[in-house]
Amino acid sequence: MKTWSITDIDIRHALNELERRGARGLPRSELAAHFGSDRKGRAVMAAIVERGIAAIVTANNPAGSGQVYRLAQSDADIEREDRELLSRIARLERRRAGLRQAWEAGGVREEQPALLGVGS
Repeated sequence: MKTWSITDIDIRHALNELERRGARGLPRSELAAHFGSDRKGRAVMAAIVERGIAAIVTANNPAGSGQVYRLAQSDADIEREDRELLSRIARLERRRAGLRQAWEAGGVREEQPALLGVGS
């Protein structure tokens, strides 16, 4: 996995863009245009939060489909983001446990479950 070098300029650019857009936020679809790639844009947003610089949350795009990054505007925003992060952590823990279980059982189960009753 590539590790991005996040500069002060990247952070300033992201914060300026988020402040300029306000509640509309910055759509994920525009990250590549601002940071060269979607992945780097997501890394910049994560770095800002991880460093405690600003409280950035994800929200549904008020102008259409998808998600936007925006500065938190209320305690409710923070609580919603916290719940989402905890849910994501729980899903990753279940995935991690399943990965280990499958590997310890030999990597591939002999009997695969029938999907939607097909083949049974």
